[in-house]
Amino acid sequence: MPHSEKPRIFHLDLAYTKGWSGGDNCTFETIKYFTDKPVENIHITTERCRAVYEEKGIREQDGLTFTTVPDFCEKPDGFELFKAYFRRIRAVRPILKNIDWKKDDVVILHNEFFVNTIPGLIPTKAGCRMFYWIHMISPDLFKGFSGQFTHTRHIPDPAFIHYWLSQRLCAFLMTPNGKSISHNPYYAELIPKLFPKCPYELIYPYSGVDPRFRSSAPAATFDYDCVWLGRFHAQKGLFDAIDTVAFMKKRKPDIRLALIGSGSEEMEKTVREKIEELELTENIILLGALFDREKYEALRRAKVYLMTSHFEGYCNVMVEALTMGLPVVAYDAPFHRVFTAGVIKVPMQDVHQLAESTLELLGNEKRRAELSAAAFEAGNRHTWEYVAEQTYKIARSTDG
Repeated sequence: MPHSEKPRIFHLDLAYTKGWSGGDNCTFETIKYFTDKPVENIHITTERCRAVYEEKGIREQDGLTFTTVPDFCEKPDGFELFKAYFRRIRAVRPILKNIDWKKDDVVILHNEFFVNTIPGLIPTKAGCRMFYWIHMISPDLFKGFSGQFTHTRHIPDPAFIHYWLSQRLCAFLMTPNGKSISHNPYYAELIPKLFPKCPYELIYPYSGVDPRFRSSAPAATFDYDCVWLGRFHAQKGLFDAIDTVAFMKKRKPDIRLALIGSGSEEMEKTVREKIEELELTENIILLGALFDREKYEALRRAKVYLMTSHFEGYCNVMVEALTMGLPVVAYDAPFHRVFTAGVIKVPMQDVHQLAESTLELLGNEKRRAELSAAAFEAGNRHTWEYVAEQTYKIARSTDG
Protein backbone atom coordinates (compact mmCIF):
# COMPACT_ATOMS: atom_id res chain seq x y z
CA MET A 1 0.00 0.00 0.00
CA PRO A 2 1.65 3.30 -1.08
CA HIS A 3 2.21 5.97 1.53
CA SER A 4 -0.21 8.90 1.19
CA GLU A 5 0.90 12.50 1.61
CA LYS A 6 -1.96 12.96 4.07
CA PRO A 7 -1.70 11.62 7.63
CA ARG A 8 -3.09 8.07 7.67
CA ILE A 9 -5.63 6.66 10.10
CA PHE A 10 -6.23 2.91 9.97
CA HIS A 11 -9.55 1.67 11.37
CA LEU A 12 -9.35 -1.99 12.37
CA ASP A 13 -12.73 -3.72 12.76
CA LEU A 14 -12.48 -7.38 11.82
CA ALA A 15 -15.05 -8.48 14.40
CA TYR A 16 -18.12 -7.23 12.53
CA THR A 17 -20.38 -10.08 11.47
CA LYS A 18 -24.04 -9.07 11.77
CA GLY A 19 -26.48 -6.75 13.52
CA TRP A 20 -25.79 -3.18 14.55
CA SER A 21 -24.65 -2.47 18.10
CA GLY A 22 -23.87 0.84 19.77
CA GLY A 23 -20.19 0.14 19.18
CA ASP A 24 -20.84 -0.52 15.48
CA ASN A 25 -22.69 2.78 15.25
CA CYS A 26 -19.83 4.57 16.98
CA THR A 27 -17.32 3.16 14.46
CA PHE A 28 -19.58 4.11 11.54
CA GLU A 29 -20.15 7.68 12.76
CA THR A 30 -16.44 8.09 13.51
CA ILE A 31 -15.37 7.04 10.02
CA LYS A 32 -18.11 9.17 8.44
CA TYR A 33 -16.81 12.20 10.36
CA PHE A 34 -13.17 11.45 9.62
CA THR A 35 -13.75 11.34 5.84
CA ASP A 36 -14.33 15.11 5.89
CA LYS A 37 -10.98 15.71 7.60
CA PRO A 38 -7.53 16.17 5.98
CA VAL A 39 -6.52 12.55 6.64
CA GLU A 40 -6.47 9.32 4.65
CA ASN A 41 -8.77 6.73 6.25
CA ILE A 42 -8.19 3.04 5.62
CA HIS A 43 -10.98 0.85 6.98
CA ILE A 44 -9.79 -2.75 7.39
CA THR A 45 -12.87 -4.86 7.93
CA THR A 46 -15.05 -7.69 6.62
CA GLU A 47 -16.86 -7.82 3.31
CA ARG A 48 -20.19 -7.82 5.11
CA CYS A 49 -19.28 -4.72 7.10
CA ARG A 50 -18.38 -2.86 3.89
CA ALA A 51 -21.74 -3.85 2.39
CA VAL A 52 -23.59 -2.49 5.45
CA TYR A 53 -21.65 0.78 5.26
CA GLU A 54 -22.58 1.14 1.61
CA GLU A 55 -26.24 0.52 2.46
CA LYS A 56 -25.96 3.33 5.00
CA GLY A 57 -24.39 5.69 2.48
CA ILE A 58 -20.65 5.40 3.19
CA ARG A 59 -18.72 4.27 0.10
CA GLU A 60 -15.09 4.33 -0.94
CA GLN A 61 -14.23 7.91 -1.81
CA ASP A 62 -11.51 10.50 -1.59
CA GLY A 63 -10.17 10.13 1.93
CA LEU A 64 -11.61 6.65 2.54
CA THR A 65 -10.38 3.26 1.34
CA PHE A 66 -11.86 -0.12 2.27
CA THR A 67 -9.60 -3.12 2.66
CA THR A 68 -11.67 -6.23 3.30
CA VAL A 69 -11.33 -9.89 4.14
CA PRO A 70 -14.01 -12.56 3.64
CA ASP A 71 -16.48 -13.14 6.48
CA PHE A 72 -15.72 -16.89 6.52
CA CYS A 73 -19.01 -17.39 8.30
CA GLU A 74 -22.32 -18.61 6.90
CA LYS A 75 -23.87 -19.06 10.35
CA PRO A 76 -22.45 -16.19 12.45
CA ASP A 77 -22.93 -17.73 15.87
CA GLY A 78 -21.07 -19.84 18.40
CA PHE A 79 -18.14 -21.98 17.34
CA GLU A 80 -18.57 -21.11 13.66
CA LEU A 81 -17.91 -17.46 14.45
CA PHE A 82 -14.93 -18.37 16.64
CA LYS A 83 -13.39 -20.31 13.73
CA ALA A 84 -14.17 -17.44 11.37
CA TYR A 85 -12.20 -15.05 13.57
CA PHE A 86 -9.07 -17.18 13.19
CA ARG A 87 -9.54 -17.35 9.42
CA ARG A 88 -9.93 -13.56 9.28
CA ILE A 89 -6.68 -13.16 11.24
CA ARG A 90 -4.90 -15.45 8.77
CA ALA A 91 -6.34 -13.51 5.82
CA VAL A 92 -5.47 -10.05 7.11
CA ARG A 93 -1.89 -10.79 8.20
CA PRO A 94 -0.34 -10.57 4.69
CA ILE A 95 -2.34 -7.39 4.04
CA LEU A 96 -0.97 -5.73 7.16
CA LYS A 97 2.56 -7.00 6.56
CA ASN A 98 2.50 -5.46 3.08
CA ILE A 99 1.76 -1.96 4.43
CA ASP A 100 4.67 0.44 4.58
CA TRP A 101 4.00 1.49 8.18
CA LYS A 102 5.16 4.90 9.40
CA LYS A 103 5.58 5.96 13.01
CA ASP A 104 3.09 8.78 12.55
CA ASP A 105 0.39 6.36 11.32
CA VAL A 106 -2.61 6.15 13.64
CA VAL A 107 -4.30 2.78 14.18
CA ILE A 108 -7.68 2.61 15.94
CA LEU A 109 -8.87 -0.80 17.11
CA HIS A 110 -12.61 -0.18 17.28
CA ASN A 111 -13.22 -3.01 19.71
CA GLU A 112 -11.06 -5.23 21.85
CA PHE A 113 -11.89 -8.67 20.40
CA PHE A 114 -8.87 -10.85 19.67
CA VAL A 115 -9.66 -10.75 15.95
CA ASN A 116 -8.50 -7.10 16.15
CA THR A 117 -5.83 -7.17 18.86
CA ILE A 118 -3.77 -10.03 17.42
CA PRO A 119 -3.45 -8.46 13.93
CA GLY A 120 -2.92 -5.16 15.75
CA LEU A 121 0.46 -6.44 16.89
CA ILE A 122 1.85 -5.78 13.39
CA PRO A 123 1.39 -1.97 13.47
CA THR A 124 2.25 -2.00 17.18
CA LYS A 125 5.68 -3.51 16.45
CA ALA A 126 6.14 -0.97 13.64
CA GLY A 127 5.85 1.80 16.24
CA CYS A 128 2.51 3.20 15.08
CA ARG A 129 0.31 5.24 17.39
CA MET A 130 -2.26 2.79 18.76
CA PHE A 131 -5.72 3.55 20.15
CA TYR A 132 -8.13 1.02 21.66
CA TRP A 133 -11.88 1.67 21.89
CA ILE A 134 -13.37 -0.04 24.98
CA HIS A 135 -17.15 0.07 24.67
CA MET A 136 -17.95 -2.17 27.60
CA ILE A 137 -15.96 -3.75 30.42
CA SER A 138 -16.77 -7.39 31.00
CA PRO A 139 -18.25 -8.36 34.36
CA ASP A 140 -17.03 -11.01 36.76
CA LEU A 141 -16.47 -14.35 35.03
CA PHE A 142 -18.87 -16.24 37.32
CA LYS A 143 -21.50 -13.52 37.59
CA GLY A 144 -21.74 -12.56 33.95
CA PHE A 145 -23.96 -9.88 32.46
CA SER A 146 -27.04 -11.03 34.35
CA GLY A 147 -25.38 -11.44 37.73
CA GLN A 148 -22.88 -8.61 38.14
CA PHE A 149 -25.37 -6.18 39.70
CA THR A 150 -28.04 -8.67 40.73
CA HIS A 151 -25.42 -10.44 42.88
CA THR A 152 -26.08 -13.88 41.46
CA ARG A 153 -23.57 -16.39 40.15
CA HIS A 154 -23.77 -18.38 36.92
CA ILE A 155 -21.78 -20.95 35.02
CA PRO A 156 -20.28 -18.89 32.19
CA ASP A 157 -21.31 -19.85 28.67
CA PRO A 158 -18.69 -20.15 25.89
CA ALA A 159 -19.61 -16.81 24.27
CA PHE A 160 -19.08 -14.94 27.52
CA ILE A 161 -15.81 -16.74 28.25
CA HIS A 162 -14.63 -15.66 24.79
CA TYR A 163 -15.52 -12.04 25.56
CA TRP A 164 -13.92 -12.13 29.01
CA LEU A 165 -10.71 -13.65 27.69
CA SER A 166 -10.60 -11.21 24.75
CA GLN A 167 -10.48 -8.26 27.12
CA ARG A 168 -7.67 -9.82 29.16
CA LEU A 169 -5.72 -10.57 25.99
CA CYS A 170 -6.24 -6.98 24.84
CA ALA A 171 -4.89 -5.71 28.16
CA PHE A 172 -1.82 -7.93 27.73
CA LEU A 173 -1.16 -6.88 24.11
CA MET A 174 -1.64 -3.14 24.60
CA THR A 175 1.42 -1.00 24.07
CA PRO A 176 2.40 1.45 26.85
CA ASN A 177 2.69 4.10 24.12
CA GLY A 178 -0.95 3.62 23.16
CA LYS A 179 -4.15 4.97 24.62
CA SER A 180 -7.53 3.45 25.40
CA ILE A 181 -10.76 5.34 24.76
CA SER A 182 -14.05 4.77 26.54
CA HIS A 183 -17.19 6.67 27.55
CA ASN A 184 -19.03 5.99 30.79
CA PRO A 185 -17.54 7.95 33.75
CA TYR A 186 -18.22 4.84 35.83
CA TYR A 187 -15.35 3.22 33.92
CA ALA A 188 -12.86 5.69 35.37
CA GLU A 189 -12.75 3.33 38.35
CA LEU A 190 -12.33 0.19 36.24
CA ILE A 191 -10.14 0.95 33.21
CA PRO A 192 -6.90 1.54 35.17
CA LYS A 193 -7.38 -1.83 36.88
CA LEU A 194 -8.16 -3.92 33.81
CA PHE A 195 -6.07 -1.99 31.25
CA PRO A 196 -3.13 -0.63 33.29
CA LYS A 197 -0.52 -0.52 30.51
CA CYS A 198 -1.53 2.71 28.85
CA PRO A 199 -3.41 5.91 29.70
CA TYR A 200 -7.07 6.38 28.80
CA GLU A 201 -9.53 9.13 27.90
CA LEU A 202 -13.29 9.22 28.34
CA ILE A 203 -15.64 10.74 25.76
CA TYR A 204 -18.81 11.93 27.46
CA PRO A 205 -21.61 12.53 26.59
CA TYR A 206 -21.55 9.50 24.31
CA SER A 207 -24.04 8.13 21.76
CA GLY A 208 -26.75 9.98 19.88
CA VAL A 209 -29.53 9.82 17.31
CA ASP A 210 -29.15 10.47 13.60
CA PRO A 211 -30.30 14.07 12.98
CA ARG A 212 -32.68 12.78 10.30
CA PHE A 213 -34.73 11.08 12.98
CA ARG A 214 -34.72 13.77 15.66
CA SER A 215 -37.84 15.81 16.31
CA SER A 216 -38.43 19.39 17.40
CA ALA A 217 -40.47 18.42 20.46
CA PRO A 218 -41.75 15.35 22.34
CA ALA A 219 -44.84 13.62 20.94
CA ALA A 220 -48.34 14.71 21.99
CA THR A 221 -50.32 11.62 20.92
CA PHE A 222 -49.61 8.01 21.89
CA ASP A 223 -50.48 4.43 20.98
CA TYR A 224 -48.75 2.72 23.91
CA ASP A 225 -48.33 3.34 27.61
CA CYS A 226 -44.79 1.92 27.68
CA VAL A 227 -42.11 0.70 25.34
CA TRP A 228 -39.11 -1.60 25.67
CA LEU A 229 -36.32 -1.93 23.09
CA GLY A 230 -33.39 -4.32 22.86
CA ARG A 231 -31.99 -7.73 22.05
CA PHE A 232 -33.96 -10.63 23.47
CA HIS A 233 -31.24 -11.61 25.93
CA ALA A 234 -31.19 -12.24 29.70
CA GLN A 235 -28.73 -9.33 30.10
CA LYS A 236 -31.44 -6.91 28.93
CA GLY A 237 -33.94 -7.89 31.65
CA LEU A 238 -36.66 -8.61 29.12
CA PHE A 239 -38.58 -10.90 31.46
CA ASP A 240 -38.50 -8.20 34.11
CA ALA A 241 -40.36 -5.95 31.66
CA ILE A 242 -42.95 -8.65 31.05
CA ASP A 243 -43.40 -9.22 34.80
CA THR A 244 -43.75 -5.44 35.26
CA VAL A 245 -46.67 -5.41 32.82
CA ALA A 246 -48.27 -8.29 34.75
CA PHE A 247 -48.07 -6.20 37.95
CA MET A 248 -49.46 -3.10 36.25
CA LYS A 249 -52.34 -4.99 34.68
CA LYS A 250 -53.78 -5.64 38.14
CA ARG A 251 -54.44 -1.91 38.51
CA LYS A 252 -54.64 -0.90 34.87
CA PRO A 253 -56.19 -3.77 32.87
CA ASP A 254 -55.73 -1.95 29.54
CA ILE A 255 -51.98 -1.34 30.01
CA ARG A 256 -50.12 -1.55 26.68
CA LEU A 257 -46.39 -2.24 26.23
CA ALA A 258 -44.71 -2.15 22.82
CA LEU A 259 -41.87 -4.66 22.69
CA ILE A 260 -39.25 -3.81 20.04
CA GLY A 261 -36.51 -6.30 19.27
CA SER A 262 -35.72 -9.87 18.43
CA GLY A 263 -33.50 -12.75 19.43
CA SER A 264 -32.77 -16.36 18.71
CA GLU A 265 -35.63 -18.57 17.59
CA GLU A 266 -35.56 -20.30 20.97
CA MET A 267 -35.61 -17.02 22.92
CA GLU A 268 -38.46 -15.58 20.88
CA LYS A 269 -40.46 -18.76 21.51
CA THR A 270 -39.80 -18.45 25.26
CA VAL A 271 -40.92 -14.82 25.22
CA ARG A 272 -44.19 -15.66 23.48
CA GLU A 273 -44.83 -18.52 25.91
CA LYS A 274 -44.19 -16.23 28.89
CA ILE A 275 -46.62 -13.64 27.54
CA GLU A 276 -49.29 -16.29 26.99
CA GLU A 277 -48.69 -17.86 30.41
CA LEU A 278 -49.28 -14.49 32.14
CA GLU A 279 -52.30 -13.77 29.89
CA LEU A 280 -50.74 -10.63 28.47
CA THR A 281 -51.33 -11.18 24.75
CA GLU A 282 -53.67 -8.15 24.65
CA ASN A 283 -51.27 -6.02 26.68
CA ILE A 284 -47.88 -6.68 25.05
CA ILE A 285 -47.52 -5.87 21.37
CA LEU A 286 -44.57 -7.57 19.69
CA LEU A 287 -43.27 -5.20 17.01
CA GLY A 288 -40.17 -7.21 16.11
CA ALA A 289 -36.83 -5.67 15.21
CA LEU A 290 -37.18 -2.09 13.93
CA PHE A 291 -34.49 0.21 12.57
CA ASP A 292 -33.93 3.88 11.82
CA ARG A 293 -37.12 5.88 11.26
CA GLU A 294 -39.48 3.00 12.10
CA LYS A 295 -37.74 2.44 15.43
CA TYR A 296 -37.87 6.08 16.48
CA GLU A 297 -41.47 6.52 15.39
CA ALA A 298 -42.42 3.51 17.53
CA LEU A 299 -40.54 4.96 20.51
CA ARG A 300 -42.30 8.31 20.16
CA ARG A 301 -45.70 6.62 20.24
CA ALA A 302 -45.14 5.54 23.88
CA LYS A 303 -45.51 7.58 27.06
CA VAL A 304 -42.82 5.92 29.19
CA TYR A 305 -39.70 3.86 28.52
CA LEU A 306 -39.00 0.78 30.68
CA MET A 307 -35.25 0.29 31.17
CA THR A 308 -34.72 -3.16 32.68
CA SER A 309 -31.14 -4.00 31.66
CA HIS A 310 -29.01 -5.83 34.20
CA PHE A 311 -25.75 -4.76 32.52
CA GLU A 312 -24.77 -2.16 29.93
CA GLY A 313 -21.76 -0.29 28.64
CA TYR A 314 -23.18 3.19 28.17
CA CYS A 315 -26.78 2.27 27.31
CA ASN A 316 -27.40 3.73 23.87
CA VAL A 317 -31.07 2.85 24.02
CA MET A 318 -31.47 5.14 27.04
CA VAL A 319 -30.09 8.01 24.95
CA GLU A 320 -32.47 7.13 22.12
CA ALA A 321 -35.49 7.07 24.44
CA LEU A 322 -34.54 10.35 26.13
CA THR A 323 -33.94 12.02 22.76
CA MET A 324 -37.46 11.06 21.70
CA GLY A 325 -38.77 12.74 24.88
CA LEU A 326 -39.65 9.60 26.82
CA PRO A 327 -39.36 9.67 30.61
CA VAL A 328 -37.44 6.56 31.64
CA VAL A 329 -38.04 4.28 34.60
CA ALA A 330 -34.79 2.38 35.10
CA TYR A 331 -32.88 0.22 37.54
CA ASP A 332 -30.47 2.15 39.74
CA ALA A 333 -27.27 0.51 38.46
CA PRO A 334 -23.74 2.01 38.31
CA PHE A 335 -23.80 2.19 34.50
CA HIS A 336 -26.86 4.49 34.76
CA ARG A 337 -25.14 7.10 36.92
CA VAL A 338 -24.60 9.25 33.81
CA PHE A 339 -28.37 9.69 33.43
CA THR A 340 -30.31 11.93 35.82
CA ALA A 341 -32.68 14.28 33.97
CA GLY A 342 -35.90 12.66 32.84
CA VAL A 343 -35.12 9.40 34.65
CA ILE A 344 -36.71 7.72 37.67
CA LYS A 345 -34.54 5.01 39.22
CA VAL A 346 -35.69 2.03 41.28
CA PRO A 347 -33.69 -0.71 43.04
CA MET A 348 -32.22 -3.40 40.80
CA GLN A 349 -34.72 -6.18 40.00
CA ASP A 350 -37.48 -4.55 42.06
CA VAL A 351 -40.16 -5.27 39.50
CA HIS A 352 -42.90 -4.18 41.91
CA GLN A 353 -41.35 -0.71 42.33
CA LEU A 354 -40.74 -0.52 38.58
CA ALA A 355 -44.47 -1.07 38.07
CA GLU A 356 -45.46 1.40 40.81
CA SER A 357 -43.26 4.18 39.47
CA THR A 358 -44.50 3.63 35.92
CA LEU A 359 -48.15 3.65 36.97
CA GLU A 360 -47.57 6.83 38.97
CA LEU A 361 -46.22 8.55 35.87
CA LEU A 362 -49.04 7.28 33.69
CA GLY A 363 -51.55 8.59 36.23
CA ASN A 364 -49.98 12.04 36.55
CA GLU A 365 -49.82 13.69 33.14
CA LYS A 366 -48.36 16.94 34.51
CA ARG A 367 -45.44 15.08 36.10
CA ARG A 368 -44.98 12.89 33.03
CA ALA A 369 -44.88 15.94 30.74
CA GLU A 370 -42.31 17.65 32.98
CA LEU A 371 -40.06 14.60 32.89
CA SER A 372 -40.64 14.28 29.15
CA ALA A 373 -39.36 17.82 28.57
CA ALA A 374 -36.32 17.17 30.79
CA ALA A 375 -35.65 13.88 28.97
CA PHE A 376 -35.89 15.55 25.56
CA GLU A 377 -33.38 18.24 26.53
CA ALA A 378 -30.96 15.74 28.11
CA GLY A 379 -31.13 13.30 25.21
CA ASN A 380 -30.48 15.96 22.61
CA ARG A 381 -27.21 16.87 24.32
CA HIS A 382 -25.88 13.54 23.08
CA THR A 383 -24.63 13.54 19.48
CA TRP A 384 -22.50 11.11 17.51
CA GLU A 385 -20.82 14.09 15.89
CA TYR A 386 -19.43 15.12 19.28
CA VAL A 387 -18.16 11.58 19.92
CA ALA A 388 -16.47 11.46 16.50
CA GLU A 389 -15.02 14.94 16.96
CA GLN A 390 -13.48 14.01 20.30
CA THR A 391 -12.15 10.73 18.89
CA TYR A 392 -10.52 12.69 16.07
CA LYS A 393 -8.89 15.11 18.52
CA ILE A 394 -7.53 12.24 20.59
CA ALA A 395 -6.23 10.37 17.52
CA ARG A 396 -4.56 13.47 16.09
CA SER A 397 -3.07 14.68 19.36
CA THR A 398 0.71 14.66 19.50
CA ASP A 399 0.79 12.96 22.91
CA GLY A 400 -1.29 9.92 21.77
